[in-house]
Amino acid sequence: MGSFEEGMNFDQWLPKGGVMPDSYEDGVAYSQSKLANLMFAAELATRTSGTGVTAYACHPGVIESDLARYMDPVLKEEARKDGLVSEYAGKIFGPLFAASMFNTEDGALNQLYLARAEGRELVNGAFYHPIGSVTEATHPQASNATLRSLLWEKTKKVLKKKGFKI
Repeated sequence: MGSFEEGMNFDQWLPKGGVMPDSYEDGVAYSQSKLANLMFAAELATRTSGTGVTAYACHPGVIESDLARYMDPVLKEEARKDGLVSEYAGKIFGPLFAASMFNTEDGALNQLYLARAEGRELVNGAFYHPIGSVTEATHPQASNATLRSLLWEKTKKVLKKKGFKI
């Protein structure tokens, strides 16, 4: 699961007539939203450079929360369909994955670090993960300045259309 190779699929932003297209997949949409987070932070940093305004993107880590509460049955069903190897791999590695999760309190540490750190210690527009560490985004389009600007402009257009004053 990951975002689209081209980075953003603007055609899937808003459902037509309230119905998502057949090609919509929630995991890809989630990944696209995470990529947008990285791109917005970098674009805001560029647009506000020299003004004292700073922006950062952060990944809190994998958090043990209710966010994925509906995914467990779906993942188990997919593993069952994929066969015994996949099903047993989930049984073996699932607990290991669960043990590596942050609790919700520790999941806030990266955001708290960014909120409290001295500005001179931080890189404007950077992606932080894990706690307090600048990390290069893995998606090939994450540093595409043209796509970042397009994302910014298309977002403004959608917000204006929805009645927001921009």
